Amino acid sequence: MQPNDSQRPRVLWLDPLRFVAALAVMLYHFGFRGYAADSLSVMPYPFLAGLAKYGFLGVDLFFLISGFVILMTAERTLTARAFCVSRAIRLYPAFLVCCSITFVTKALLGESNTSLTEYLLNMTLVGGLTGVHYVAGVYWSLIVELKFYILMALIIRFDGVKRIETVYWLWLVAAAASSAIGWMPLKIALIGGFAHYFVAGGALYLIHRRGVSTGRIGLLTISGAWVLWSVYGHTLQLQTQFSTRFSPLLACVIASGFFVVFLGAPYLQRERRSDSSRASRFLVLLGAITYPLYLVHEDLGYILINWLYPAFNAHVVLVLTIVSMLTLSYAIQKFIEAPAMRILKDRFVKTPARKLLVQP
Repeated sequence: MQPNDSQRPRVLWLDPLRFVAALAVMLYHFGFRGYAADSLSVMPYPFLAGLAKYGFLGVDLFFLISGFVILMTAERTLTARAFCVSRAIRLYPAFLVCCSITFVTKALLGESNTSLTEYLLNMTLVGGLTGVHYVAGVYWSLIVELKFYILMALIIRFDGVKRIETVYWLWLVAAAASSAIGWMPLKIALIGGFAHYFVAGGALYLIHRRGVSTGRIGLLTISGAWVLWSVYGHTLQLQTQFSTRFSPLLACVIASGFFVVFLGAPYLQRERRSDSSRASRFLVLLGAITYPLYLVHEDLGYILINWLYPAFNAHVVLVLTIVSMLTLSYAIQKFIEAPAMRILKDRFVKTPARKLLVQP
């Protein structure tokens, strides 16, 4: 840990960016996929579907944010063990609660397609690595994140953070090679389908933290181009999967906007004194509820929509569902996740690393 880490201001602009990503995914599910694509919702919402169908890009944004934040965390962490502890404290409290709420609610309503054994395996968070059925569909992205954390822990363990630009170049080349030759074990180990997102996020952090250099611009250009290529291909895949017209060009424009925000937002953040302002606390709150919101919204949201519609107007149902998911996420974060994280930090993380390890 560098001596001046405790003086670093919180990267406030990441908090609303997280919330925007979660909101995009939620609108994608409620405004498009639930009814138009997967028949999980009985409520059509054509008013929003044309825009909401691009909300799948919220997950892409989450991966970019993760690449940025996890490298920031790794820089502040002395050991791989401390990194793993910080990630576990950050992930498990909200996940255990959201997974349990979703499973129990669906079971009580007779809508669960997950067995008790599968639920218990889900609760470990690593169950997805064995191919177990997810309690909620959005959990697939947590498995991708978990693989990234394992890889980053290895990088920390072998002192790779000091040479992280070289490590990222090697990772990018190896991931591309594994994808090209189709060697699945290596592709899985290197997170070949998503490595470029994490590298791009890391490159954005390096530019944010250390400034512009030829190597960093090159790393961002190559990984960023790969991200846009992936977005283009994924959009065409969704068009075929859902028999709905998408614009790959528009999707790439939206994804390009993510990079513009990452590069421009640091210049908009005020000095550290703004951290105590009411607006800043609100932004922090938005970031705090993002994780439980992402975990809990999909299945419970569909259940609520199907219960309320068509007894109520579609606009009313959508608003009530979104407000309900936000309220539930806030309650989980305030009354369960935050207290649990404080207890776990007091137990497992030593001062002065306590705040730094878990904050992102």
